[in-house]
Amino acid sequence: MKRGLLAQSGQATLANIVAIQQNGLKAHGKAATTTKKYGEVVAAGRRWLGEYVGGKDPAGEKQKKAKVPPAAPRAPDSDSESDEGESDVEEGPDMIAPEVGDSGDVDDADASCKFDAPEYKKSFDVVPNEHSPKMLALYLAFKIFGQGKKISTADTIRAAMKRMWKMSDGDTYRGKWHLNAGSARWERNPVDSAQVEDIMESIKNKCGKDGGDRKHSLAMTKECMVKVFAWSDEVCPPSSYDKPSKTVEEQALKTKHLMFKCFASTAWTIWSRCFELVKLQEKDLTFGLEDSKAYNTPYFDLRLTNRKGWQKRVNKTRKESDLRSEVFKICTQPDLPACDAYNWVMQWRTYLANEIYGRPLKPDDYIFPALGANGRVQTGEHISHDDVDKWIKEFASRAKLPQKNGTFSTHCFRRGGAQYRFMFAPVGRRWTLRQVRWWGGWAEGEHRDTLIKYLLDELNTYEDDYSGMLLPAQDDTDASFLGEASSLAPASNERISLLHRSLSADIHQVSGKVDKLCLAIATGSGNAGMICSV
Repeated sequence: MKRGLLAQSGQATLANIVAIQQNGLKAHGKAATTTKKYGEVVAAGRRWLGEYVGGKDPAGEKQKKAKVPPAAPRAPDSDSESDEGESDVEEGPDMIAPEVGDSGDVDDADASCKFDAPEYKKSFDVVPNEHSPKMLALYLAFKIFGQGKKISTADTIRAAMKRMWKMSDGDTYRGKWHLNAGSARWERNPVDSAQVEDIMESIKNKCGKDGGDRKHSLAMTKECMVKVFAWSDEVCPPSSYDKPSKTVEEQALKTKHLMFKCFASTAWTIWSRCFELVKLQEKDLTFGLEDSKAYNTPYFDLRLTNRKGWQKRVNKTRKESDLRSEVFKICTQPDLPACDAYNWVMQWRTYLANEIYGRPLKPDDYIFPALGANGRVQTGEHISHDDVDKWIKEFASRAKLPQKNGTFSTHCFRRGGAQYRFMFAPVGRRWTLRQVRWWGGWAEGEHRDTLIKYLLDELNTYEDDYSGMLLPAQDDTDASFLGEASSLAPASNERISLLHRSLSADIHQVSGKVDKLCLAIATGSGNAGMICSV
C-alpha cells in the first residue's frame, strides 16, 4: 500500500506541507497535458516580451525599413483546451504584415513608444503588475491581427495566463482587475481587465465567433455522409477493394478512399476528436466478441486511450464507470451504411493487412497510418491532423455538400454524430443528454457551453425554423420535442388526402409512360428507349 509523502519522509513541518499542497495543486488541478500546454504558452509569451520590450530588438532592426513587428515565437496552439470549450486548432499563416501608413509606421502608430521601463518585461511574471493587462492585450492583438491566428489561439493564451495568475497567490489575483486605493496596489486578475476584454471582443468579431460571418465547423449529418460516400463510390468503386491493384496510382486511390471511409464512419460513430482517433492502434481493438444479452450480436471493443480530458486520467480515485468510459462496443448498423464503423473498420483492416503490409497487423501498427507524397503508407507514423482536414474539405467539396454557413473541418463528425443521436435519429431511438455526455466523453463538470454548442444551439435553430410554412404537412415543433407529436399522431383526413393526391399523380405519370411504351412497341417506332428515359 502506497503511503503519503509525510508518512514516507517522517517529517511534518509547515514547509513540507506547503510544498505538498503546491505539488498537489500542480499535479491534480488540471490534466497533465493541459498543464504542460499552458506552460508552453506562457513561456512563448515571455519570449515575445523579451524580444519586444526594452532595449534594441535584433529582429526589429532587420525589419527597420518596413517597421513591421518581429514574429513572435509560435505558441503551441494545436488541439488546445480553453475556457471556451474545445477545438482542433488550425494555424493561419506565420505572419501577415499589418497595414503600413503614409508615414511608414504600422497603421501610423506612435513608433516612439519603446516600453523601456523594466516593469514591462515583468508583465507576464507569476505576480502581475500594472502593465500586465496592456501587454497581454498587445500580445493578443499581435497574434490575431498581426499574425492572422485563429480565435482558438487567443482563447488558449487567455486561459493559460488567467490560470497562472489565479494560482499565484490565493485569492489575490482572482476576480475583476482593479486598483486598491487603500494599498495603492493592483489586485485581481489582469485577464479580467477592461483592456483584455475589449481586445477579446474585437477578436471575436474579427474571427466571427460572436459576430460577423460565422465559419465554425459544420455538422456532418447522416445525409451528408451518404452523399460523400456516394461520390467516393463513383470515383473508387467498392468492387475494386478486393482486387489487387494494377498500378501504384490505383493502390494510392483505393488507400485514400478506404481510409477516409473508415476514419469518417468511426469518428461519426464514437464522436472522437481528430487528434484522438489518428493515434488509434491495432492493440486498441478487440475482435471476435458477442453480446449474449443482445441475441449474440457480434461486436468489437474500441478503446480510445487518447481521449481528451479528465476521463483518460488513471488514478486511484477513478470510479468504475470511468474505467469503461474509454471503451466503445461497436456493432454493425445496417440502417446507416455510410456511418457503419463496424463494416468499414473490418474492410479497411483487411485491405491494410492483405494489400499494404502483406501480413497481419501488429499491436503497434496505426489503424490510420501516414501517407507519403506518392500515396504510399508510412509505417510507424499516424496520419496528421492537417491531412485529415484536407481530405474532409476535398471530399465535402467534390460531393458538393452545401457550405454556405460554414465549412467542414475535423470536428464535423463529432458534431454530426452527436446531433443525430440526440435529435435526428428515428423517434424512440434518440439518446438522452446523460447518454450523450457519456458517449462524447464530456465530464459532468465540463463547461456547459460545449454541450450547448454541439446540441442545444442546433436544436434551437431547428425548432425556430419556420421557413417551410407554405409547404403542406409540416411537423408542429412548438407542441413537442422536435415535432415528435406530429410523427406519432394518427393521420388526419388532410394528410391522407395529400398522400392520395401525391400517389395518384405518380400513378398517372407511370400509366402515361406505359401507354406510350406499348404504342411504340406495337408500331415499331423505335422510341421505346427514349420513352423509358423520360
